[in-house]
Amino acid sequence: MYTALKHTFKLFFIFILFSFNACKENSTDPINIDNYMPLKIGNKWSYSSFTHNMPPNPENITETWEVVGSKLVDGEALYIIKRQFTIPTSINADSLYFFNRGNRLYQAFKDDESGGTYSAFLIADFSLDISNSFRTQSNMLYNVTVTSKSNDKMSFSYDAPGAVDEEYTNTFKKGTGLYESFSDAWGVGKRLVKTELK
Repeated sequence: MYTALKHTFKLFFIFILFSFNACKENSTDPINIDNYMPLKIGNKWSYSSFTHNMPPNPENITETWEVVGSKLVDGEALYIIKRQFTIPTSINADSLYFFNRGNRLYQAFKDDESGGTYSAFLIADFSLDISNSFRTQSNMLYNVTVTSKSNDKMSFSYDAPGAVDEEYTNTFKKGTGLYESFSDAWGVGKRLVKTELK
C-alpha cells in the first residue's frame, strides 16, 4: 500500500512539474516578429478599404499584398511585397520592402535618384510597452504609442509633431500580419479580410 501511494505521489509530482514548465514556456516566449508579420515567400493578404462612415466589405477587396521574393541589401534580408490595387488609382501595382531587426519591423523605401539606396522607417516595435520616439533618416521626429496590446493583437499609433497628415494607426494580429491600417488624418483605412499563409 505504501509503495503504491509513493508511486502515485511521484507521478502526481512529475505531472505538476511538467504543467509548471509548460506554463512557464508559454508565458516567457520571446517576441518573434514572424508571429506578427510572417514574411515568407508566397504569403498573401487581401484588404478592404473603409472609412468612419463605411465599414470594410469582405466581398470588396481593394488591395492585395504578396511576398514575392527577398534580397540581401547592406546585410539586411529585405522582403519584397507586391502590392496590387483592385480599384482605380494612379498606380495599379507597386512594391513594398520590409525587414526586421530583433523585435522591430521596418519598411524600406528605395531612392532611385541616389543609385538605388534604401532608407528605413520603423513600422512596429513589438517589445514596446507604452511609447517611444524615433527619427527617420530625413530627421523627421515620430512619436509612437502602443494604443492596444492583447494576446493576439498589437496596435501602434504614429504622430509626427508639426507635420500635416502624418497621424495613423497600424494593428498587427499574431499569426496573421498587418490586420488594419488607418489614417487618422484622412479618415480612411484598410482592414484584412483574407489571408493565404504558407
